[in-house]
Amino acid sequence: MIIEQLGSTEMPAVAWRTRTASHDSGYVLSSDRYDFRSTPTREFQPFVVRDRWPERALPVDDWFVMDDDARFENGRLVEIRRKNDRAWALHGAADDLLRRGVVGVQFVAGGVVRCDATEDLVLPDAIVAAGSAWNIVREKPRRLHPSNKTPLWSET
Repeated sequence: MIIEQLGSTEMPAVAWRTRTASHDSGYVLSSDRYDFRSTPTREFQPFVVRDRWPERALPVDDWFVMDDDARFENGRLVEIRRKNDRAWALHGAADDLLRRGVVGVQFVAGGVVRCDATEDLVLPDAIVAAGSAWNIVREKPRRLHPSNKTPLWSET
């Protein structure tokens, strides 16, 4: 099971998503705490949030523009991406690998995909993503030191 929490230091836990091999909850907005501002379009738009919780450690009293672009349908968040995210074109391929049973995925400059997967999981030797060929290697994604983040895209 993957539990995804969407937010920032200024606006923590604005949405949640849970995924398993057979279920995807989609993004569930934390509307009990936040207000969301969007325009009626199916295109990506700035993700704008206002926190109504009175006891915030870092108060932001007005609408806050997150560093993300969002796509809404019928008032529901359906897609989110970092602004100017060069890895965005790789998300579909990463999702496909995760659905196959890979635990962690990381695309590396030079055409390599690191896949954290069990020995018995059948994977192709290579895939095509974002118009390029990528060779799959079985190893864990590398973390950004000193943090615990494992980015989808890595230069090394």
